[in-house]
Amino acid sequence: MLALVLPFVRLLRRPMVGRFDARVWIVRTATVAGLAGGVIMLVVSVALPVFHFPVPTGRYGIGTVTYHWVDQARPELFTADPAAHRELMAQVWYPATPSRDAERAPYIADADAVTSASARLAGPPPFLFSHFRHVTTNAVAGVPLDDVDIATPQASSLTGLRN
Repeated sequence: MLALVLPFVRLLRRPMVGRFDARVWIVRTATVAGLAGGVIMLVVSVALPVFHFPVPTGRYGIGTVTYHWVDQARPELFTADPAAHRELMAQVWYPATPSRDAERAPYIADADAVTSASARLAGPPPFLFSHFRHVTTNAVAGVPLDDVDIATPQASSLTGLRN
């Protein structure tokens, strides 16, 4: 990477013959700044890639629906607001009729809020999580449940941010 930048730094340091030409200096500076910005964007895109899930290979598509429940009977313990109540977000994934043309659901429904909260809890700067807003799944939001055998094994997962 240094080999790409050094020739352009040399352009800036080349001695000016005669009078100082502001236009040449501005062009050289803009060229170096643009190349540096391109290198930074390349490094960030490699370090924080927008990943993709593998395409499902089974006979069913994937449907998903997200619920936001508020328990009005229980006050929230982790806030200073006395009017706040316990809230729970739940996302359900289920077998659905496959659809190739439908818009895919996001990996995280409200990615900006979730990733900033995750960053506060985990410690690193929020921009390290910001690429999650661009990640989509293979699921389609709100599609009907496929005609599936009820005896099919079901999996559930309940995770928290801390143990």
